[in-house]
Amino acid sequence: MSSSNLGLGIVMLAIAATYYLLGTNIPQSALDDAVGPRGLPRTYAIVLAALAILTIARALRSRARRTDAPAAQQKPDTRARSWRFIGLALIGIVYLAVVPWLGYLVSIALLIAGTAWYQGGSITGAPDTARRTGILVVAASGAVVLWLLFVALLGIPQPSGVWSAIF
Repeated sequence: MSSSNLGLGIVMLAIAATYYLLGTNIPQSALDDAVGPRGLPRTYAIVLAALAILTIARALRSRARRTDAPAAQQKPDTRARSWRFIGLALIGIVYLAVVPWLGYLVSIALLIAGTAWYQGGSITGAPDTARRTGILVVAASGAVVLWLLFVALLGIPQPSGVWSAIF
């Protein structure tokens, strides 16, 4: 972790706080369900804040370890991390672009698979076939779990895409 991750964590925390405040300004309705229109934005904000705090803590811990390590062991890789962040942001942008057409279930599966592949997700020491299989299993099961959580359990409709016209 570098100081840029500390900055990223602080920015994420500020976005989470802003998102939470904007979510509390959503008016209540007499037709609200158990979650209500404020529930999902608040949940997203809390999750983002938790991730931001984790990022900040890891950056501070990494900074403390780096000051203890000899200078020869320290490797600045801020340029590579910047490109990694840009790649992840592009994956998110592609997800937002395709979700209306492909629907939530397919799009979230592709988002999970793309992110896992981009991050180098694999089973330790596994050959490429096992890596691909592992990513596909995680993507498919993650998409089903998220769909069940948001659509089936919480009753939050998600885009169905072109599949609704086919089935």
